[in-house]
Amino acid sequence: MNGPTEAALDVALLAAREGLSVVPPKEDGSKAPVESWKKYQTTRADETQIRDWYRNGRRGVGLVCGAVSGGLEMFEFEAGAIRAGLQDRFIELAEGTGLGDVLAKIRSGYVEQTPSDGIHVFWRCTEVEGNLKLARRVNDDGEIEVLIETRGEGGFAIIAPSSGSVHETGKPYVVVRGSLRTIPDLTPDERRDIINLARSLDVMPEKPKDSYSWKQATDGDGRPGDNYNERTSGADVVALLVHHGWERVHQYGGRTHM
Repeated sequence: MNGPTEAALDVALLAAREGLSVVPPKEDGSKAPVESWKKYQTTRADETQIRDWYRNGRRGVGLVCGAVSGGLEMFEFEAGAIRAGLQDRFIELAEGTGLGDVLAKIRSGYVEQTPSDGIHVFWRCTEVEGNLKLARRVNDDGEIEVLIETRGEGGFAIIAPSSGSVHETGKPYVVVRGSLRTIPDLTPDERRDIINLARSLDVMPEKPKDSYSWKQATDGDGRPGDNYNERTSGADVVALLVHHGWERVHQYGGRTHM
């Protein structure tokens, strides 16, 4: 049975064969890539370089996301999102909005569990943005907590079987389903729909508008309510409803469901 270093090297070489840009992470719990990794955002390391990285016993494997890895993107449910039931809610919404097949394709592809009990899924797409924070909330300590996020163009993701001091807990990254060979391809439309669905689970308070531009009505100018519509946003209406006891269920396709 291979040890941690041999297992990490084997996965790193497999990743390279699958057209993924490999860079090992630092082994200090920071989850950052090793120094001088910028070149690997545009050029993939060859086998010689990869073997050289692992000759002194590294136990971590990382991937550079984006175009250099064939449009690779990592989508993450943080541990807090899992505990809050957001993953289950996401699945329910996907099935209810016609995205069940897309989500099934993603979940049957390549899935990992992080040392902190989050979930990573991966896909490839011809259109990938930079790193995105899709859903957040204010936690009990009054701090902003990220619930769902991505690693895209220029981003970096640590993968299994990384272990030891790669993560601050000392625990390993574990494959839940699939392998680097089974990462699915999404169309730009499929990716957009999944990203928008995740955004609908954001529960950050709406920012109030600081000022309004009033319109003086003149004879024959406008209908009753025109002035209100022009100076009031949808966010204002949502905030008003929340103030009077309504609850925001989710947002999708530019609509807020109360």
